[in-house]
Amino acid sequence: MYWKKKAMQIEKEFNLIKGTFKPTQAIVILLELYNYKIGFHEREKFSNLERYGKDVLNSESRIVELKFERKELEQLLKTAQKGSLQLSIECIIKIKEKNDVGKIDQLKN
Repeated sequence: MYWKKKAMQIEKEFNLIKGTFKPTQAIVILLELYNYKIGFHEREKFSNLERYGKDVLNSESRIVELKFERKELEQLLKTAQKGSLQLSIECIIKIKEKNDVGKIDQLKN
């Protein structure tokens, strides 16, 4: 008898941030997340330039995008701070299986 093994489907959501925050709290939490992601891409870019001689993950474009979003977020939160507003913030992380070939392996050559 032949059994065909079914591939496991990976799909899950996580609530990273969920609640009501003062603008000062939101500034600390959200800007730190953005700063961390920018730093991650800066390290990846440096590492890939050293190893492969190019930015194989296109980190530079992501850094520019994240810095732009961080600036917009900063302005929004400063506006909220002036108005003494409470902010409802949700940050959901969605993880799904992706079935394409690794980008780094393709670009190394």
